[in-house]
Amino acid sequence: AARAAAALAGGWAVAHWLSGSAHHPLWIALAADVAATLVVFGFSVALNNSSLYDPYWSVAPPVIGAYFALQPSAAEANGARQILVLSLVSIWGVRLTYNFLRGWTGLGNEDWRYVEIRKKTDRLYWVVSLLGIHLFPTLIVFAGCVPCFAGNCAHGLAQHIGDGHLECRRVVQFKCQRCRIHRRVW
Repeated sequence: AARAAAALAGGWAVAHWLSGSAHHPLWIALAADVAATLVVFGFSVALNNSSLYDPYWSVAPPVIGAYFALQPSAAEANGARQILVLSLVSIWGVRLTYNFLRGWTGLGNEDWRYVEIRKKTDRLYWVVSLLGIHLFPTLIVFAGCVPCFAGNCAHGLAQHIGDGHLECRRVVQFKCQRCRIHRRVW
C-alpha cells in the first residue's frame, strides 16, 4: 500500500509541475505519460499485478496524438495529414487493445513473463516492475509518438525536421564539391 501511495503521489507531483504553461508540448506530454504510468504502477502494486500496465500502452498513443492535434501550432497544419496520423494511431491502438482483451480473464490474470520475473527477482520485483515493465516501455512508446507531434503541427518540430534534412543535404553537397575541387588542384 505504501508503494502504491508513493507512485500515486509521484504522479500527482508530475501533474502539478505541469500546471505551468511555459513548457513545450512534447515535455508536457512526456511528463503526463510518466505521471499516468506511475498511477498505473500504483494500481499494479495495490492489486499485485503488473499486467495492469499492458492495456495502457495501447490506449496512450491515441490520447497523446489527440493532445498534439489540439495544440495551437496544429491549427494551421494540414488537416488531411492530421486525420491520417490520428486515424492510423487510433486503428493501431484499437487493434492492440483488442489483442489484449481477447486473452484477458480478469484482474487476477498476470502475464506469464511477469510471473517469471517475479520469481527471479524476489524482493526486488517491484523495482524491476517499475523500471522494466512500466517506465521503460512508456519511454519507448512515447518515442514512437513523437512523429505524431510533427504530423499534427504546421510549424515547430515538423519544420525543423525538414530544415535539418535540407541542411544535411547542403553539407554533404558542399563536402562533395570541395573534394572534387581539391582533387583537381592536385
